Amino acid sequence: MDKQMKDSFVIFASFYEPIKMLKDEQLGRLFRAIFLYHIEGQEDVDDDILMPFLFFKQQMDEDIPKCNITFGRRANNQ
Repeated sequence: MDKQMKDSFVIFASFYEPIKMLKDEQLGRLFRAIFLYHIEGQEDVDDDILMPFLFFKQQMDEDIPKCNITFGRRANNQ
């Protein structure tokens, strides 16, 4: 994955819908997978959490270019 590392990512309240039926164990694995994707670009996700993981992955992938533009503007204004 080609991205600039960010210190944070956003979890939207609307993402509750695709995860509300997960068992606690699945939710824990999903949360770990989200962090591993964000930090290392790792996408090795079990089938039972793949669908909700893809919601988070898609949002993170969309947010990275927006943040890079914002960071670039801030750097140019300094």
